[in-house]
Amino acid sequence: RHVVLSGTDGIIELNQFTRGGTGGNSGSGTITASGIRSQIRGNEVYNDQSVSGSIFVGTGFTTEANRVIIRENLVRDMTTNAIFAGSGTLVENNTIRNTTVPAFGTRTAISSSGWVRNNLIHTSDYGLTGTGTFENNRLYNNRRAINAIGGDRYLDNRIYDNTEAIFVNGFNTVLTNNELYRNDLGI
Repeated sequence: RHVVLSGTDGIIELNQFTRGGTGGNSGSGTITASGIRSQIRGNEVYNDQSVSGSIFVGTGFTTEANRVIIRENLVRDMTTNAIFAGSGTLVENNTIRNTTVPAFGTRTAISSSGWVRNNLIHTSDYGLTGTGTFENNRLYNNRRAINAIGGDRYLDNRIYDNTEAIFVNGFNTVLTNNELYRNDLGI
């Protein structure tokens, strides 16, 4: 790991991180945050091989006043999951590209049980997955744009030029007002 932020009101901002993990059991993220009102914003993270995610927030806070915010980061060229965000975490205005494993397996750009909005995700194995609310994201050129696992909500997303647009594998998934076009396979 490069940075662990566990204190209240901490900010990790405008940094560049590379090679956060080495594969295997190398840790839970290049940037790991668990403090109340922590913010991870404006960073670039690339060429990471951490186990759980390059930006990792395992513990979320459910009240808006205390939530962890992951905002305006560029996460690219990964062989790991890009962002893992626990409940209550707000993930917005990030760009995630090239999150893949060339030979086997899958990697997810954003896995969250929080609120994910206004992100640009392309050239990844899976774009979005989790039990959160995913709103107004743009997803293209992914192997699977959305991997819906149940108890999740996908609202007003633009999903195009993917191998598979949406795969639903669970109960109580809500899909509302999403725009799908030019995908090899729809829902």
